[in-house]
Amino acid sequence: MKRIAYLDVAKGFTILTVILGHTLPAGTLKTLLYSFHMPLFFFLSGYFFKPLRFPSLIRKKARQLLLPYAFTSLLLVLFSSLFLFLKGRLEEIPGNTTKLFFASLYGSGLDVHTPFFIPQIGAIWFLLALFWGFLLLNTLLLLPRPLPLLILLFVLGLCTSPFFWLPFSFQPAMTATLYLFMGYQTRQRKLLEALRKHRTLPLLLLILWFFPALLGGEIILAGNVFPHIILNLLSSTSGIFTFLLLSFFLYRRTRLLSGYLQWMGSETLLILCAHLLELRLFPWYLVHAFLTDTLCFTGWRIPAAIALCKTAIATAAVYVKHRWNSHPHRTYFIF
Repeated sequence: MKRIAYLDVAKGFTILTVILGHTLPAGTLKTLLYSFHMPLFFFLSGYFFKPLRFPSLIRKKARQLLLPYAFTSLLLVLFSSLFLFLKGRLEEIPGNTTKLFFASLYGSGLDVHTPFFIPQIGAIWFLLALFWGFLLLNTLLLLPRPLPLLILLFVLGLCTSPFFWLPFSFQPAMTATLYLFMGYQTRQRKLLEALRKHRTLPLLLLILWFFPALLGGEIILAGNVFPHIILNLLSSTSGIFTFLLLSFFLYRRTRLLSGYLQWMGSETLLILCAHLLELRLFPWYLVHAFLTDTLCFTGWRIPAAIALCKTAIATAAVYVKHRWNSHPHRTYFIF
């Protein structure tokens, strides 16, 4: 499907909020980011979704999502073992490898203790949830009245999560299908085009995002955590449209910033996988110690500096891919 420039800006903005969200300490800014950023990712995925016959859909999405998931998990296992070997901690390699292998097979975004301890694989849970979400969305679109099943999926995903945790991030997919469906319907009904014509609506959306987000708390889709369901649905929906309109404004009014965000937004899958690897493998505690002990950073400067470093790593990953793919005789990246 043809790329839409300002939506690539939105995707670039959102992937950077994911990186920032994984860096910030608990507080107001983190709460605001977590009120909408993962729902927005699913919304945008639904916006560009095209229904297919199930065999074709499964092949296409397995290639796009499951293959990068498996490749990233393999890199995580290999590099973790390599780092332990270089540190001389050989006795830890079998246990660490078993734990990561199990985590990659189960595919949970968070550590879970129901029905037994399940170690997290981390940020790439999104790829598994998105794969199942596409299949669920494809099913919904075959129905004459999809809304009852959509609500049932959302409720079942929320209600079952505290009692048992299914593999492959299937329960987050059940709840996230709501946002996939919302994105798909927004495109079909041309709602974004209609919203851009209203001058006062952005302010209303901003209010409906900001205050419910502060009152409702963080949405953690990886664990199906919606602390105050009504406020969370209101803040996530309003936040999605607020930041889509902001992305359109940035695209129209800024050149350098929107160009960078658009460039990053075209490679969100690669950035997510690279981010998972640096989160799990890079010694950020040493960077933190250097910032505090050597540079005497305090307060907000510490997470800001670390977030800039992580953004630089993501930017470098995109640059390397583009440089690699520009060579006529090289095979293309898996991502």
